[in-house]
Amino acid sequence: MIYALKLLIVVSVVACVAGYMFRSAFRDIFTPAEYKRIWQTVLLGVLLSYLCQIPAVFLVAIGVLGLWSASATGRGPAGKFAIYVLLACTLPPISVTVGGFGGINYVLQLDHRRILSIVLLGWAAVEIMSTKASPRSSKSLAIDILVVAYQCLRIGLIVPHATYTTLARAAVEAVLDILLPYFVVTRGVRSMADLRLVCGHLLMGLAFAAGVAVAEALLQHNLYSGLQTVYGIHWQQTYALMRGSLIRVQSITPQPIILAFMLLYGLAIAYWLKGQQWRRPSVLALFAAIAVAEVATFSRGPWIAAVLIVLALVAMRRLPGNAFRFVLVALLIGGVGLKFAGADQQVLDALGALFGSDQSNIASIEYRRQLLDTSLALIKQSPWLGVPNYAAHMQDLKQGEGIIDLVNSYLAILLDAGVIGLTIYLLPFLIVLNRLISAIRRPDPAASQTGNRFAMAFSALIIGCLFAIFTASTFNIIPVLLTLLLSLPTAWLALPLEERNAAGARADLELDIPDDPLRRHAWAGGRLS
Repeated sequence: MIYALKLLIVVSVVACVAGYMFRSAFRDIFTPAEYKRIWQTVLLGVLLSYLCQIPAVFLVAIGVLGLWSASATGRGPAGKFAIYVLLACTLPPISVTVGGFGGINYVLQLDHRRILSIVLLGWAAVEIMSTKASPRSSKSLAIDILVVAYQCLRIGLIVPHATYTTLARAAVEAVLDILLPYFVVTRGVRSMADLRLVCGHLLMGLAFAAGVAVAEALLQHNLYSGLQTVYGIHWQQTYALMRGSLIRVQSITPQPIILAFMLLYGLAIAYWLKGQQWRRPSVLALFAAIAVAEVATFSRGPWIAAVLIVLALVAMRRLPGNAFRFVLVALLIGGVGLKFAGADQQVLDALGALFGSDQSNIASIEYRRQLLDTSLALIKQSPWLGVPNYAAHMQDLKQGEGIIDLVNSYLAILLDAGVIGLTIYLLPFLIVLNRLISAIRRPDPAASQTGNRFAMAFSALIIGCLFAIFTASTFNIIPVLLTLLLSLPTAWLALPLEERNAAGARADLELDIPDDPLRRHAWAGGRLS
């Protein structure tokens, strides 16, 4: 308990410092009262994380916190989803396994995201279905079908060798982690103000996670991994991962690479919401915190993904849409061509020169090469719908923990669902990416800045994330983030053109109402006169 209190004090100080430093950066997104309420929610989440000590108590408390915060926020389904993403990015991976009975191993693993999905997104879904809304555009129908089809295919392929409990568990997890968030965003986000609300909460959650990561880099101590002892659970094999003599920061996540993946969203969303104001000290501090935290994870794949995001943003400001598409296709063909041309060793040498040639770096890169070669050999034997019992053929790839770590999401999908599954999985991202690129108004990028910046930010984010999952497994919060990567642009594309280009800023800022109550009184008198 004493150890938990020490960690609580440090994290609380970090949260307060971050809240103070970044307050001006969010001034045109939230009113001072809204900003204060959001940081109160974050601080209450921190207190519950360190003081509950029993996983079940923690999850119940988080459910109550989510309901209270959503009620205080208002704004319908968009407000509920905003609280969902805020808490998803600011709470540690404390979970409870709902035990089985009568030979059933376990029923379901519940963490804070699934609890919030049940209580907040379930509530939002009921609101959406009970509200008579205007007819939706048919443009998103193909994406809807593909998202549902992939989940159905994935579950259908395990039917021959799965129990009814396993099938039910897979279905419930798909609904809570993928389908319900997708439904609430695509049907519940109906204006630019709603989009800014959701993305503003997400950015604030990522700002907190980045602040904790910066503190970990300075202190050389992980601030949340010690909760495993407090709660008597394990979410990682060791309490800290190192790169040489430096600790790899991970903030509220169970692994550094997950934090690094999360921070990619911070980079893109900050570009959309705050890119024009990057010279302001508070905005510059926000970008700096995200960048420092990203670097301190020492996660090579997300590093490259972050560079790709920046390069994509630069290219989209200078290239016509078709030229940008051509560059993307050429790079993809070039990357695949290197593999089939047998240039593995040259690529390994280049990566070693880029990231260092110490034994741990070389071993990690070599493991990924062996995983790719072994997986491709298996996929050739059964390419269309996956490889049954593929783990039995990959025993030589077992790690020290006794697991086969599929640190490549594309290979995992190919092994599970084959080329058909991978095609269905990727098509929604490619459709959305193509539509976003088409939505960027050229040749004058300065025209319609709000719409252009959103389209460019999420186009770049899709490109970066599709590369990042080549180097990482899709687990923990990553499936939720990938669902956001589809659903937020889909919601934006469904808006009328004039609404897409609306600023969606605070109403009081559109009227230039001062924050200072004394000045506000004088302003009101001037308006009335």
